[in-house]
Amino acid sequence: MKKQEQKILIMGTGISGLSTGYWLQKAGYPITFIEKKDQAGGSMHTVRKEGFTIDFGPNSGLDSSSFFHPILEDLGIEDKILYASDLAKNRYILKNHRLVKMPMGPLSLLSTPLFSIRGKLAIFREPWVKRGDVPESVAGFVERRFGREFLDYAINPFISGVYAGDPEHLSVREALPKLYALEEKYGSVIRGAIQGRKERKKRAEKAKIASRMFSFSGGMQTLATSIEGHLRKKGAEFLYQREVTNLEKTRNGYKIKFSHTSKGKKILDSLESGQIVLSLPAGPASGVLKKLDPVFSGILSGIEYPPVLVLYLVFRSDDIASGENGFGFLIPEVEKASFLGAIYSSTLFPQTLADHPEKNLRSFTVFIGGARTSLPDLDKDPVMRKKVEETAIGELQKILQAKNPPMFRESRFWPSAIPQYNMGYDTVIRARENFEKNFPGLYIRANYVDGISLSDCLTAGHKKAEEIIQILNGKKEKE
Repeated sequence: MKKQEQKILIMGTGISGLSTGYWLQKAGYPITFIEKKDQAGGSMHTVRKEGFTIDFGPNSGLDSSSFFHPILEDLGIEDKILYASDLAKNRYILKNHRLVKMPMGPLSLLSTPLFSIRGKLAIFREPWVKRGDVPESVAGFVERRFGREFLDYAINPFISGVYAGDPEHLSVREALPKLYALEEKYGSVIRGAIQGRKERKKRAEKAKIASRMFSFSGGMQTLATSIEGHLRKKGAEFLYQREVTNLEKTRNGYKIKFSHTSKGKKILDSLESGQIVLSLPAGPASGVLKKLDPVFSGILSGIEYPPVLVLYLVFRSDDIASGENGFGFLIPEVEKASFLGAIYSSTLFPQTLADHPEKNLRSFTVFIGGARTSLPDLDKDPVMRKKVEETAIGELQKILQAKNPPMFRESRFWPSAIPQYNMGYDTVIRARENFEKNFPGLYIRANYVDGISLSDCLTAGHKKAEEIIQILNGKKEKE
């Protein structure tokens, strides 16, 4: 069978699906995307309002993927990339209602007020701590190796910043695989980090900590819309506002059944293909697969996605007395605040305020909810939503020593935000492998199995595309 006859269907147009489709199309295969929403991007959601550029999904990325620059060059958007201010290296933790700069090296660790002398000694004894011998949560792993203070004031807020999660529940092996691997390979995280740096230097590899943080002049959704535009020009088809109702096995492959509305009428339709990539969040994927594979569907339905409210605020610079400037700050759970932390959006990317006529402004992106705080469906409860926002704004004003409330505010509620790689998550990974073995031609490419960062998604998209291409080439050889 010729490549042109092997149409591949991709369900979902988040960065996971788009990047997989990009590489498949580059190899010569025709692609059709099916999407429930009316635009590409998934959680990449940029809003332009009153002269402000607001990212309610990923607010930045790291150029740590080897595929990042080649993709940008191919898309012709290298001139749109924005690199974060050098101040991004300054990160803060809230302790006793004050912002404390996060230590970034041994010398700053010695002098930081973030940890007590006892806490610092626990960190420096890490190279002599024995390996663990049972599956551990992130909290268990970190407390065993670095002590409780490091867990409370470094890892707990870090996990809330990355996963909006709870380190007591997340599996260290799945949620922080590189940290876990350092102990497995070197017997120590600190020794492993030092040795790994030397080994990367020999291989001329870039570590994530040395990667540059970026966004785009039009916001992060620029990447998604640019990939979509590129794929369209090359012949890819995008079917938007399609509600997939079922996926079933046929004699020659699989059939996707879906519905859409035209002129006020609901229309039922279907597509068939021998190769389908499911690039949906776990919940929607579970619904699609309920009849085809009830066991795998049940496993997917059990993946936790805590809700998160993203609140964008703009203050006049003169109203803020706090002089801290950097990436932003995170709040440990022990501080008992109403929100998880805030990003200093305009410090990182001042251009996001450039279209507003008023100057001397500062913008902040505040994150509320996550696994540590149970939020109701705020889209359905405007009174509660206002209360949640006002509480967070009041606390933020105290931290920033802001004498006046923000001049602008906008928010986006994500009922299901980030997948939680909780204890026992290896069951999900194995189930995905078994599913793809049991149903040849169906593939799972999503952030709940391959990592949640943009870099992870780009790299995993290339890997999955290569896997599919090899399978198709193998079939072609047999035919």
